[in-house]
Amino acid sequence: MYYWHSNPYQHPYFVYFIPLRTPNTNITYPPVTVSKFKKSIEQLTPMLKQTELFSKRLIENETLRKQIKDAAQKGNKKEVESLIRTAGLTDLFRISYTPDTIHILIHPKTSDVLSDIVLTLPW
Repeated sequence: MYYWHSNPYQHPYFVYFIPLRTPNTNITYPPVTVSKFKKSIEQLTPMLKQTELFSKRLIENETLRKQIKDAAQKGNKKEVESLIRTAGLTDLFRISYTPDTIHILIHPKTSDVLSDIVLTLPW
């Protein structure tokens, strides 16, 4: 349904009114289970501790930060991965980097991976 705006001091325009819809209350949802959610949080906890150790070592060691960035600028991905391992990441991880940012995707070592951590660090 269209209505003509009748205020003489404003530019006339059409206003479309959308009728309000009532929510469908007849929908039944399955019962909530949180066991998988709990397991993913349990996997996340050791990775967070490892990530904290990694970040502390990078904060404390300027030489290591420079070595990582220098190896990345030279395109030496194996060296970057090796340096990141020496900084404290022991879980599986994948890296990608640009001139502005390094991205580190951390996976747990377990076979049933439910959670990951993604670090995006501008440099």
